[in-house]
Parts: sequence; structure tokens; C-alpha cells
Amino acid sequence: LQVPNEVLATHLAQRLSVTQLPAPPSTGAAMTTHRCPACGQDHHGTTPVNAHLDGCISCGQGGTALRTLWHDDVARVLHATAKMAGVPSVLEPASIAVDSNIRADIKLSNVSARHANQYVDVITYEHTKPTTWGKEAALPGFHCDAAESAKQNKHYASVVASDQRNAFTPVAVNEHGQIGPRAIELVDLIASRTHDPVALKTYTMRRLAVVTATHVHRQLHGRPRGHMALAP
Repeated sequence: LQVPNEVLATHLAQRLSVTQLPAPPSTGAAMTTHRCPACGQDHHGTTPVNAHLDGCISCGQGGTALRTLWHDDVARVLHATAKMAGVPSVLEPASIAVDSNIRADIKLSNVSARHANQYVDVITYEHTKPTTWGKEAALPGFHCDAAESAKQNKHYASVVASDQRNAFTPVAVNEHGQIGPRAIELVDLIASRTHDPVALKTYTMRRLAVVTATHVHRQLHGRPRGHMALAP
């Protein structure tokens, strides 16, 4: 089969044309707003949902309830990791805030010689959606830093006011199972208390990835077969 040179040149020009370049990378490139499976409505506000369901996890109406289950399972994984390392851990401890009932997700004791108690609070977020592609591409990790800062501003003052030796760690987890630098530091600290830190850290990171994949699938496509909440 012989193809004329002018035909090959035309196809090559089309493929190299600026108009043929793909849209910015994400879990999908479609920009058309689609019905959100979380709330069953079309998003026309600041969080549109495209054909690949980017933006669904951030849905205010339907996404919040599903993100709560994801958030709780992440906290249970970290709580279980601390127990395996022999670190005293309390899931959903009592509030230490004087003027409110705000509380952290986990309280760790004796995890570090420098601190009395280590309070941990989990936040889940979606960093791949039509409204965040540009910012995340220009400043990788921007939305992770924002999520960590939000938790730091919410809890740090009350944690330190309770005891100046206390410490606080925000755990930010995105829809790909990636955790923020503060969370990585915490996992390293807990794993260092064991005889095999690498094995415990690897196991913890894999559990976090599986928990995230399960809940993201549940939010986008419905409940996975055989899924159940992790036991405390």
C-alpha cells in the first residue's frame, strides 16, 4: 500500500497542529459539565464535573457524606498502625478545646520523647478537577499545602494551649492515595518505634492506597463488591 506524500504531509500537519494538542492532563480531559453521580445533579457552580467525573469528590451535597467514610477509614488505618508499633493510641479522643467541641481524630501518647501527646487530624481532598488543574500544574502540592494549613489553623492553638509539649499533625490525603509531607513524617515517626520500620511503613502506605481506591470507586461508581468499613 502506497500513500501519496501529500496525504502523509497533510496528516502530519494535522497531528502537529496546535488545535490537535490534548487538553491539560488529569484523570480526564473533557471539559463539558456532566451529571454528578454523588448528588444526581448537573454542577453549574465552581466545581463542575466532566465526563471522567473529575470534580465529583468535591461535591458539596453528595460528596461530603461519602468523603466522611473515606476520612474515617484513613484515621482507622493510622490508629491501627500506631497500635502495631506499640504506641498508645486513642481514636476520636475527647475535645481539648476550651471554647468549642472541636476535636482531633487521633491522640498518640509517648510517640516522641520531645512531646507529651501527638494529636492527628485527617483531611481528604480532591486535587484533580477542572478548577484546580492549572494551579496544581504550576505549583505541584499547592492543594496539599492548603489542606494541611486548614487543619493546622483549626487545631494547633487549642492543642498547644492544653499542654505546650503537645504536637499536632495534619494528615492530608488526596484521591490518588498520596499523603502530604506532614503525614509522611508522622508515619516515619511511628514506624521508627518498630524493629522493621520499612515493613510497617510499606504496609501502612499500601493500606492507605487501598482505602482511598475503595472509597473513590464507591463515590464515582457505587459500592465495590465486598467492601465494608474498617474495624477500629
